[in-house]
Amino acid sequence: MITFLKYSVTTMLISLIVEKNGMTEKDAVVAFYRSKIARKLSDENILLRRMSPYLLYELWNAERQTGNYKNSPYIAALL
Repeated sequence: MITFLKYSVTTMLISLIVEKNGMTEKDAVVAFYRSKIARKLSDENILLRRMSPYLLYELWNAERQTGNYKNSPYIAALL
């Protein structure tokens, strides 16, 4: 079940990256898997996979733009 949830969230997140950033799917996959958010999503002790792909996209995008996902205005929702 955890693997399915992780796969589902990741697939939706990559689709958002493609749609919102005009990237190819290949570039979006590479950009996502190089991010800290991808590493955190794969950590079973952190429950990011239960969060909305839209929120995860905002965290990923903040990391992409500023170098740190914690600069997202949505991070307060997680604390």
